[in-house]
Amino acid sequence: MRLVVDEAGKVVATQTAVFTSLDIQSSDHARLAEAFAGIGTVEDDHVWLDITWLREACASPSEEWQAGFDAMIAFATRKGWTREDSLVRAHVVSG
Repeated sequence: MRLVVDEAGKVVATQTAVFTSLDIQSSDHARLAEAFAGIGTVEDDHVWLDITWLREACASPSEEWQAGFDAMIAFATRKGWTREDSLVRAHVVSG
């Protein structure tokens, strides 16, 4: 799953059916805090994203998509990439 911060600073969901990674593509690391205000917290090269927002922003109505998303979050939880306040960590990549 990938989120892209476009030139206007808007967050756009892409690759929403890929559950083996969760990253954010941005060419301007300094604008991340503004782009994710209210939906995430920037911390170094990661953004802690609200899981409910992520589900709603990327969702497909299919049961298969829901199962894939749930499995991705469960994997992230096992790896320590989620927090008790319902946030999941996404890696920031330059793009």
